[in-house]
Amino acid sequence: NAGTCNFRIHILDIVQQWANDGNLEAFNLTQLNQPVDWSVVNNGHAIQGNPSKKSDLKVYGGSLPGRTYSVLQFHLHWGGAKSKYGYGGSEHLLNSIRYWGEMHVVMENDDFKHNETDPSEQLGVLGFFIDVC
Repeated sequence: NAGTCNFRIHILDIVQQWANDGNLEAFNLTQLNQPVDWSVVNNGHAIQGNPSKKSDLKVYGGSLPGRTYSVLQFHLHWGGAKSKYGYGGSEHLLNSIRYWGEMHVVMENDDFKHNETDPSEQLGVLGFFIDVC
């Protein structure tokens, strides 16, 4: 018996003309010039990098709730080397185009307090499309 696996798939198709928001602030990234030791694993869904200790990599701004977010991990999704343009391995789409790959940087709100803060404010994710020529 292989057991049961329950999971939720959420595909987001970002339509560029609808996503423009002139009120969004710029993101600020700190400590990116500091060395970080990462362990990298294949979790069966993506390649994931985890810092070996609590990361000093911080993100703030960008209309994120809370003051700062600490980077918890990054992970990569990608398609095959011969993926046709628009049919890659990205989890999300931009204007109905699936890019060759996508990187997510997962962060935790430094001000989050379990049982005291809205759970939707615990994590933040920055997503980056990857395209190859």
